[in-house]
Amino acid sequence: MDTVFGVSYNGGGEEVDGLEWRPKPPDAKNPGDVGWLWALCCGGRREARCPVPLAPWCGTSICYSHSCCHLTLGSKHPVVLATDQVNARSILMYQQNLDKIAELSSHSAMGVSGPNCDLVNFSEYVSKNLKLIELSNDGQKLSTHAQANFCRGELAKAIRKGPYQVNIILGGYDEKKGGSMYVMDYMGSCVKQNYGAQGYASNFCLSIMDRDWDEGMNEEQAVKVVEHCIQELKMRFLINQSNFIIKVIDKEGVRTLKFDADPADN
Repeated sequence: MDTVFGVSYNGGGEEVDGLEWRPKPPDAKNPGDVGWLWALCCGGRREARCPVPLAPWCGTSICYSHSCCHLTLGSKHPVVLATDQVNARSILMYQQNLDKIAELSSHSAMGVSGPNCDLVNFSEYVSKNLKLIELSNDGQKLSTHAQANFCRGELAKAIRKGPYQVNIILGGYDEKKGGSMYVMDYMGSCVKQNYGAQGYASNFCLSIMDRDWDEGMNEEQAVKVVEHCIQELKMRFLINQSNFIIKVIDKEGVRTLKFDADPADN
């Protein structure tokens, strides 16, 4: 079971790519697999949204992934990312202290949901290639927008060769633009959002984010929204996940705010 949350506080909704998000059908071989992925961006213009057939009013889509969940909030200052820490498949629990938020640079990270093999492979592939690009350009770091486009491009190129079954929320902090976040699906669709949700979590959390999201949210308020979503899932959703990790990205860099199980424990 995977769960990831995030919040970006920057004027995150200024650009809309106009991409149409479509739901990924459930895996017929593993009908028991469920998952969630959602994001909440605290900054930017509220009217910025992505056209989505299933939930056009909030710019989100429902996606059946390998039991995963992400959430993100953003504003002009920090970006908050959160994810569950569970690695499970079908009726088996493999791990409950997994860190699904991959740090891409000193001021960016992405929450990844999907089968653990694709989650690990794609996270490491992206982080190492972004570092290679930085070293190849005399230490010039890519902006959050550029990193999101790189990830989107790699997902799109892999579709007809060896597709990654992952859904992503990428957040970062740029010195001039502040915090921002981007939501991507396994098909390579990408959109800059204020908040959104995918998977079964959308049934429980979209109403919370729609009600509580505000352009002027600070870090404390954004974290409270994330925690409210987590508590709602624990209370209402059939599958209970107890361990979550929350990270914050601001001008100081990426830092871990809290976790229920230490990822360093083997």
